[in-house]
This record gives sequence, structure tokens and C-alpha cells, in this order.
Amino acid sequence: MNDPTLPADPRSAAILGALILLCALAGIAALALRGSGVAARLRPRAGRRVPLRYTLPWLRQYYWLVLILLGVTLGTLALIFYLAEAALIVRALIDRLRVLSSAPGDNSEAIRNIGQATALLLGALAAAATLIFQLVKVWVTERQTLTAEQGHITDRINAALRNLGEDKVVNRLGRTVRYTINGTDHSSFEWQGEERPLPDHDIQDGERMLTNDPWSSFPQTQPNLEVRVGAIHALARIAEDSPRDHIQIMEILCAYIRQNAPAPGEQDNPHHVFWALVEPEDGSAAVPEEAAWNHPSFQKLRPYGDSPKDMTVENMVALWVRKLPPPRVDIQTALTVIGRRSTAQRALEQDPTGTATYRLDLRGSNLRRADLAGLELSWASLFEAHLEGADLFGAHLEGARPIEAHLEGARLIEAHLEGARLLGAHSEGASLFEAHLEGARLLGAHLEGADLFGPDLEGADLEAAHLEGADLDGAQFDDRTSLNPATLRGAGLRDVDITHIGNETFTEAFGDATVKLPARFKAGEAPLSHWPAENLDWQEFEQAWRRWQAEHHPDLLPDGYTPQD
Repeated sequence: MNDPTLPADPRSAAILGALILLCALAGIAALALRGSGVAARLRPRAGRRVPLRYTLPWLRQYYWLVLILLGVTLGTLALIFYLAEAALIVRALIDRLRVLSSAPGDNSEAIRNIGQATALLLGALAAAATLIFQLVKVWVTERQTLTAEQGHITDRINAALRNLGEDKVVNRLGRTVRYTINGTDHSSFEWQGEERPLPDHDIQDGERMLTNDPWSSFPQTQPNLEVRVGAIHALARIAEDSPRDHIQIMEILCAYIRQNAPAPGEQDNPHHVFWALVEPEDGSAAVPEEAAWNHPSFQKLRPYGDSPKDMTVENMVALWVRKLPPPRVDIQTALTVIGRRSTAQRALEQDPTGTATYRLDLRGSNLRRADLAGLELSWASLFEAHLEGADLFGAHLEGARPIEAHLEGARLIEAHLEGARLLGAHSEGASLFEAHLEGARLLGAHLEGADLFGPDLEGADLEAAHLEGADLDGAQFDDRTSLNPATLRGAGLRDVDITHIGNETFTEAFGDATVKLPARFKAGEAPLSHWPAENLDWQEFEQAWRRWQAEHHPDLLPDGYTPQD
């Protein structure tokens, strides 16, 4: 029977020891990766292949571990196939030297050759023995370099943060303007170059009761915009250079926007304020339109020189939006930096399955008239954000959450809103021409007077949406669209399929024979007798729709419309 003992020859023992060493190193590496969370990040889920973008950052971060394992592996192979043999040969050479030294005759040449060979082999063994120390040195150097790099990045972030709060003191000319309204004294302060029209005030003997104080110099602390813009660009560069700091930089920029451009604390949309006075929903007494025109809460908001009787849903908002100030240059710069994140940077905000693990937090921000055209704002949280008059042409807002956001007068042409949640959003007068709204939730959204020409609304939720005067020409619905709007009063419907609509609000709209209707309804027959029974091209439809609006819903006519149109 064979003796089950361990191998006794040195070569076999070396091989066995090398295998044990490799197993131990593999275990140590696995524990290191497990503690860092890399293993979980690289593990495929549900059979999905891990994208290369998740592998390359791992190699950049843990290259030193790869080098050490590679060095240990090569050293082990050298130990098995060379160093072990060299040690055995050295021992044999020493034994040979002993034999030659005691043998008769002149053996000096042979002894010298054997001595040189022994010295070379011993030198090789000594050099190999330093391999482990060289590997340790590689690891120590890598740690020192990484620490220095991270310290440098931290210093750059701290310097940028200091510059983000930079202010300066400037002297500005200002004055107080004094006037009376109905005999009551009023005053208003204005800066030179920023004069604004005053509300209607008293006139005596053909002259306005108005007194202007002389211009005086006032010191004023202002944000140092030049320095702040530079700091924002510095943070953008850090986010590009250091993937591990990308999300932190985005959080800093979002917080900067929220703190320096907060949403207004009270309602200042003149359309909402005016009709809240005329048709209050809180049970308070209604104010007549003439009195509402002169009401203090509306007086300070209305577009001066315009009468509410001449205003419509669209033009009141349009007049007001045009007078809104655009974002400060530092706020616009921060928005642009956030919206131009590269594909690799956006990948850091997702897990390997493509699910967002980080959302841009712009809740409650004042982004009025911001230039967001073409920017990447997918999955952003825009709860109660103010985007009145913002340019969102071609912007990517897939999965975003502009819940109860204000989008009055915004330009959403060709914007991507697939899967977005616009619950209770205010989009009166917004232009959504060919916007992508597949799967979007517009529950209770206000879209009065919105231009919805040709949008993709497959699977969208329009439950209780307000669509007064909206242009739905060519809108694309399907059986997954929850089309149960609160109202379609005065809306225009052409070349759309509303066979799955959940109510009969479309009878308050205008359409033609191109509309696919639910059973028992037909264009030209009651209750759709006001619909033309023939197919109209878009120009004919536009003229017929506006004429009908002028007769039945003049408050929904677009800005500048005249019957001759």
C-alpha cells in the first residue's frame, strides 16, 4: 500500500508552497475588494453584462493591487521553475568544490569556474529575495501618491468653495420716489438704471403728484460674479478629473443654485392673482374685475399699460414672462455645467442596471427664463421649481419630477419628458411642440393655452389635466394614455385619436373629421355640431378654430389675434 505522505523532494515542496501562497493572496485580495464595495458593483445582475465604463475606473483605482498580484505570481513561477533549481545547484556546486579541493592534481581552474558559478547563482538568489520588498515599496508609493492626489483635490475643492461665496462692495446711485394714490402717500426706492414704471397715481392740475429725491451714492454688497463663475468652472474641472468627487460636486452646485436662486415666497403670476381675486376658491368674497384691476395685490404685478379685459390666458402670461429677469450669470453658469455632464459622468449616477442612484436636487429653485436648451436634466427633482419662460428646447427631462413646478410660458419644443412626473404642474401658455411625453404623468397639470402640436403622449397620464385652449393638433395617444382631463374647453383637436378618452369634455373643444371619436359621436352632429364634418388642412383648421374661439371663448385667444387672421 502506498504511503500517503507529503512529497519529500524540494521541487515538489516548492510547488506546493507556491500554490498555498497564491491561494492566500487571492483570499486577501477578495477581502480587500469586498471591503471596498467594488465586488458588489462589478457583480452582474439578472444576467446583465457589466458595462466597460464600470471596469475601467476600477482598474485605474486598483492597478497597484494588480501589479502586486502579478509580481507575486511571476515570483512564484520563478521560484518553482528557477530559484528552487538554483538553490539545489548551489548546494551541488559546493559539494563539488569539496571534492575537488581534496582531489589530487591541479584543479585550480575547475575550482575557479565552480566558484564563479556559485557566486552568480547566490547573487541571483539574493536579488530574488528582494522582490517582496520591491512589491511592498510599490504599494507604499502608490498609497503616498493617492494620498497626495486626494489632498490636492481637496485643496482645490476648498479653494473653489471659498470663491463661491466671494462678495464685493460697490457704490450705486439710488433715490426715493414719492407719490400719492387716492390721497395716500406712497414711496418707492429705485436704483439708477433699474427704474421701473410706477402704478397709476394721482394727478392734480394736469400734473402727476410725484416727487423724486436727488440721486445719492449708497454702498452695496454684491456677489463677485467674476470670481464665482471661475469657481464654478473650477468645480466642473474637478468633477471631470476625479470621478469619485463627481456626485459631491453636483450636490455643491445644486445647493448653490437653491440657496442663491430660491423660489419666490408668494404668488406673483398676475394671471393667477387676478383670477384668484375675481373667482376665489377659498370661499372669500369675489372682487369685481374693475376693482381687481386696482387691487394692491394685483397692482404691483400686472404688466403696466395693459387692461385685464384685453388680456387672455396666453398673452397675460407672455407679457409678464417677458418682463421677468433672467438668472444671474453665476446661476446660469452652474445650470450649464450641470446640464453638460458627459456620458461617463452621468454613468456614475447610475448602477450597472441603468437605474438612477442620484438625482439633481433643484427643488424650489428660481429658474425663470433660464437657458436650459439641450441640457441633460434627466431624473432631476424639480418639485415646486419656477421655470416660467425658461428655454427647454430639446432638453432631456426623462424621469424628471417637476411636481407642482411652474412652467408658464416655458419653451418645451422637442423636449424629452418621457416618464416625467408633472403632477399639478403649471404649464399655461407653454409650447410643447413635438415634445416627447411618453409615459409622463400630468395628473392635475395646468396646460391652459399650451401649444401641444404633435407631442408624443403614448402612455401619458392626463388625469384631471387642465387643457383649456390647448392646441392638440397631431398629438399621439394610445390605449395606454390615461386621457381623462378636467377640461378641454376651447381646445383645438385635429388628427388625434381620442377613442379612449375617459369623459366627454371634448364636446367643449373644437375639432374636425380628422379626429377619431368614441362610438356614437360624429363631427358635425350634436353634441359636436360646431365641428366641421370635413377634413381640414392645418391652415383651414387654425382659422376655423380661432373664429369659433373668438365667438365662444375669447379669453382663450392667443396674443395678438385679430378676426382678420
